[in-house]
Amino acid sequence: MSGITGSTTNYLWSVHDVLGQGATASVYKARNKRSGELVAVKVFNVLSYSRPHDVQMREFEMLRKLNHSNIVRLFAVEEVLQTKQKVLVMEYCSGGSLLNLLEDPENAFGLPEAEFLTVLQCIVQGMNHLREYGVVHRDIKPGNIMRQVGEDGKSVYKLTDFGAARELEDDEKFVSIYGTEEYLHPDMYERAVLRKPHQKSYGVSVDLWSIGVTLYHSATGSLPFTPYEGPRKNKLTMYKITTEKPMGAIAGTQQVEGGPIQWSYHLPYSCQLSQGLKVLLVPVLAGIMEADQGRCWGFDQFFTATTDILQRSLGIRPDLTPVLLKGTPYNFSH
Repeated sequence: MSGITGSTTNYLWSVHDVLGQGATASVYKARNKRSGELVAVKVFNVLSYSRPHDVQMREFEMLRKLNHSNIVRLFAVEEVLQTKQKVLVMEYCSGGSLLNLLEDPENAFGLPEAEFLTVLQCIVQGMNHLREYGVVHRDIKPGNIMRQVGEDGKSVYKLTDFGAARELEDDEKFVSIYGTEEYLHPDMYERAVLRKPHQKSYGVSVDLWSIGVTLYHSATGSLPFTPYEGPRKNKLTMYKITTEKPMGAIAGTQQVEGGPIQWSYHLPYSCQLSQGLKVLLVPVLAGIMEADQGRCWGFDQFFTATTDILQRSLGIRPDLTPVLLKGTPYNFSH
């Protein structure tokens, strides 16, 4: 790839039009050479090719099978003409990421209620599609939720970045580590961040934890678990907060160095959500941000509770097809 542009047979982009960067790939805004249509291209770097071949191929295969309005669409897999690096050609989302939106000063105390409910509905519908296919994402966070803004100005949120995703049924476990520190399930945090070896395995509840942190961040503008000087500076205290959180608590903060943890059982007053929505949302957050995988809610409880919230708040049910969870059919039809 030259210093200015990159191209495949059908697409062209400038390396200055970066939409996002990770350890193994960069995402650029690109155009179809013939039609001019805007797309996003994910270009894999040298580090990505040091991974086992099946890991490299996993994201391609995962995106090929998923087809839902709340998951970023894969259009094609091509190669960079000069280097033969693999490129995922994907749907371009004009509104950036949910993280971009939360970093806007006007959302410093969380999203307005209507926008929050849109985020909730889109996450619920996208996750329901993943569970239909037995997929665990393993890196859910605001930066991996893209925002498409329609001509009517309304947002549609879409899950993206399936580089860490894999197929996993409700009762299966895995042992490999992926994810982003602040949104990572405590058991995974212990091994990935603190580097403590243990024999724990992880199930689909790791996605629920990450959804809980993401929803709290969306509702309040802040992370739920914050040691003195922040989660990246004080990792041991971060782990202590998440693992010692009392049942029912949805946040824990440490105000002074070495000081006690102050637990919160409700959303802050600065949050823009109505009291009625707060009352419904708190038990969901407490249920899915539960470090003990045995006590954490399952997806059946999560879908039932969030469907109830959306029906009460919007007068609609999310577009959930009936999906078998823990062997029980749940009918989410209108």
